[in-house]
Amino acid sequence: MAKIIISPFNRVEGDLKIKVELRDGRIFEAKASGVMFRGFEYILKGHFPEDALVYTPRICGICSISHSVAS
Repeated sequence: MAKIIISPFNRVEGDLKIKVELRDGRIFEAKASGVMFRGFEYILKGHFPEDALVYTPRICGICSISHSVAS
C-alpha cells in the first residue's frame, strides 16, 4: 500500500490537500480537503435565494464565475 499526499496544493485560492491511497498500483481511496472559509452561509442569511447569484461572484475576484455557477 502506498500513499501520496500533495499538500499544500496552492494553485487554487486558499490551500487544498489531496491524499491518494494506492493498492496494487490502482487508486483505492482519494480525499481532498481544504480549510478556506468564506462565510457565504452567514452573508446570505435572511436574503432571497436569488441574491446568491449577485453576492457570491463579488466575494472573490479570481473565481467569480465558479461561485456564480455554484450558487
